[in-house]
Amino acid sequence: MLGSSYVLKESGKPLNCPDGSRLSAETAAGLQVVVLGNPIGEVVRLEIRGAEGQRVQLQLVDGQGRRVNEQQIVQAAEVERPSLSTRHAAPGLLLLQVRSGSQNVTLKLLKP
Repeated sequence: MLGSSYVLKESGKPLNCPDGSRLSAETAAGLQVVVLGNPIGEVVRLEIRGAEGQRVQLQLVDGQGRRVNEQQIVQAAEVERPSLSTRHAAPGLLLLQVRSGSQNVTLKLLKP
């Protein structure tokens, strides 16, 4: 019965029946950035969602804060798949910052 409890024999644990409500299966709206392969090679490949119709700025910096590469998408599609070259970056930790409107995502990348 909904909202009731029942003690399972010999277990000592109560069994609680939920009220029948369901949790939403929707994902949160907003800027989503996925790196397609990390550690990275000479090129960083990304998949960006949640910025459709907006300007998207990408900036890649090294561990010293020096700009390695940057790119701008003037009007993003539903799914964008940009690539950034890391050819001139030394091996180590790189930070990728993706901005769209008031949303900002920063990811750590490893270049071996």
